[in-house]
Amino acid sequence: MALTLYLQKFRELNTLRLNGHNKPHKVCMLLAVIELIEIGIINQNIIEFSDTLKLGISG
Repeated sequence: MALTLYLQKFRELNTLRLNGHNKPHKVCMLLAVIELIEIGIINQNIIEFSDTLKLGISG
């Protein structure tokens, strides 16, 4: 997929909106998953909510 398509999909995510501000939790989780796939920690079609995912690679 082209980067522009990913950017559009991220913009269209349905995120929680409070006091006029969108909450970034879904976007942050997707970025963490993408990063873990890139470096090979996630290598199957199952994504478990683990400490690695919560902390991210830089955590």
